Amino acid sequence: MIHPPVFTKRLAGLGLLVVALGGTARAGEPWIAPGNLQVRHDVQLLVDGGVIDLPTTYWPIATSDLANALDHLSRASTGEVGGTPGEDALGESTLTAPQLAAIARLRRIA
Repeated sequence: MIHPPVFTKRLAGLGLLVVALGGTARAGEPWIAPGNLQVRHDVQLLVDGGVIDLPTTYWPIATSDLANALDHLSRASTGEVGGTPGEDALGESTLTAPQLAAIARLRRIA
């Protein structure tokens, strides 16, 4: 039989462990929280512009889905072919400055 003080200490220790693990899980979150307005705006800007294909009717969005959508961007549309951000191989602009900034911010997350 476990004495009440021992049981209370174990329960308190378990509670601390849960809190400690819960606090560190944020660093590698698999979901983009709906309360992050900057990320939500960036995703909506890129979806509305046809830059990425990602359903935005439900939140949270899986970080892996965002990473997959960003990986499918054409190399020309992100300026990787022409060498200048926002320009294709012919030097013509394919993305706006806000879209390029949104892509850069989202790639840091995904």
